[in-house]
Formats: sequence, structure tokens, C-alpha cells
Amino acid sequence: MEPTASEKDILEIVAYFQKANNTLLSRKMGSTTEYTNFLCKSLVKNGYLSKIGSGLYTLTLKGRAVAEKMEK
Repeated sequence: MEPTASEKDILEIVAYFQKANNTLLSRKMGSTTEYTNFLCKSLVKNGYLSKIGSGLYTLTLKGRAVAEKMEK
């Protein structure tokens, strides 16, 4: 399943910072932490993000591939 536009925004932010938590993501997106949490859970479920530690997310290889496509 292809990520939505908002999910791609999450991937782009995580790619830039290499690791990100919901607070950072919500600030950068201008949305609530509840919404970014919902998006991150979906991205983890679909293999684009990996949850590391306490609330930190990083890109998987699949997520990095999508983020790199967006840079071009």
C-alpha cells in the first residue's frame, strides 16, 4: 500500500532528522501528536517506519526508498 500524502510528509521529516518522535513530527507538520501517532502506527504496520526505543521512529529500507524518490 502506497503511503498517503501526510504519511509521506512523516517519512520526509524522519529522513531529514534520521530519528524523530511524535512531538517533533507534530511540530513540523503543524498537527496534533494524536494524528502523527496514528500516521506513525500505520507506517510501522506497513513497513515504512521502525519504532526504536521509547517513541522514536526511524526509516526502514522501504521507507528510505520512498523518501529518496520524493527528493528527486
